[in-house]
Amino acid sequence: KKQFNIMSAKAIGIALAISGGTVQAFGFMAQKLGHNKLNADNDLRDKEEEKSVLSVWLWWLGIITYTIGGAMDSISLNFAAQSIIAPLDSIKLATVAVLSHFILKE
Repeated sequence: KKQFNIMSAKAIGIALAISGGTVQAFGFMAQKLGHNKLNADNDLRDKEEEKSVLSVWLWWLGIITYTIGGAMDSISLNFAAQSIIAPLDSIKLATVAVLSHFILKE
């Protein structure tokens, strides 16, 4: 029975790490979209009238989403060893690469 509990805790940690990395990737995309939109809008304004990134709701949505994903990733360390969780961060990198191609056209 103890073996089952250890395995289920590891599974929870792995699931949280994968989910957290994916959530962070979507948060990063939202932030980048907010930056791109702001840069396009600011190109049409005088230097004195340019807006800050803090005025873009999409950027705020991205930073909140990214933070939630980071919290999920941190919580995953309570359930599984860092040696298991750390390699799963590559999922975030792969997700950002794929989303950048389709969403940002980069």
